Amino acid sequence: MKPTASAGINIAGLRERRKMRRRYLVWGTGLAAVCAVVLFLAWLALRSPVFRIKTVSVVGNERVGNDEIMSLLYGRIFGGKSWKAIFGLNNLLIWPNKLSEDDLKLLPQLKSLAMEESFLERSVVVRVEEREPYGIWCYASQAEAADSGDSASSTTAAAEAPKDCWWFDGSGLIFQKSLSAEGSFITTVDDYSQKSGGLNSKILPDEFIPNMFSVFDVLKASGIAPKEIRLNDLTLQEIEVDTYAGLPTEASAKTGPKLYFSLRFPSSNYLPVIQKFLSKPDFGKLQYLDFRVENRAYYK
Repeated sequence: MKPTASAGINIAGLRERRKMRRRYLVWGTGLAAVCAVVLFLAWLALRSPVFRIKTVSVVGNERVGNDEIMSLLYGRIFGGKSWKAIFGLNNLLIWPNKLSEDDLKLLPQLKSLAMEESFLERSVVVRVEEREPYGIWCYASQAEAADSGDSASSTTAAAEAPKDCWWFDGSGLIFQKSLSAEGSFITTVDDYSQKSGGLNSKILPDEFIPNMFSVFDVLKASGIAPKEIRLNDLTLQEIEVDTYAGLPTEASAKTGPKLYFSLRFPSSNYLPVIQKFLSKPDFGKLQYLDFRVENRAYYK
């Protein structure tokens, strides 16, 4: 007996429904597995102790306190991204490897700040490199000098005016306020030309900074103890140095010759010339040594 047409249709529909049920079952099982994995990973990242920090230590800092460093670090961890707040500060997953130069401008005493995370020990080591002070740059007020009638009295008034002094590092970056300093123990420059740019500014335009440091190097290598290093007028692009005739002690603190250097080129070639003059007994009787013309030296 042959099956009817209606029976064939019913069997085909039944087979199709079974296939759809199996397909839905596979899809449902897969989706449930994915959801379970996502929930597990969310729990692992947010709630489990696996990524929860146990200890944070700061190393390498001497002049900047731990509290200042951690305040800067905590402030920059989120970086304006609210989604990081879900993890919380004690989660290893949101800690950066280092802070950028822009971030460090908030605490300019720091040259670099990097983090080392240990997932095994659940700890963070904050490695700090502080800026090393090279010298002090003092900006002298020009208000009193402007009221003076002649250049001599202007110079005197500017020298006696209050100074705004800052520590700078080996790159010429100003990073900390300082008291005024006298003597030759600390490299100090009195600037009667520029106005202070404050923290994170440079002592000079970038093109002059290497040549300024070459002047410092020559003075140190020669053994000359400067009485005053002066920038009178930046437009002239030159540095004036007052010296002692002998050692800067109470017994021999006589004024020696002035030294003039240019900021347009390095001064390193003049070290042998200065050493030659220093070897002569009448060095203290000279009025000046002038190195403002490249590869030339003038004296009187």
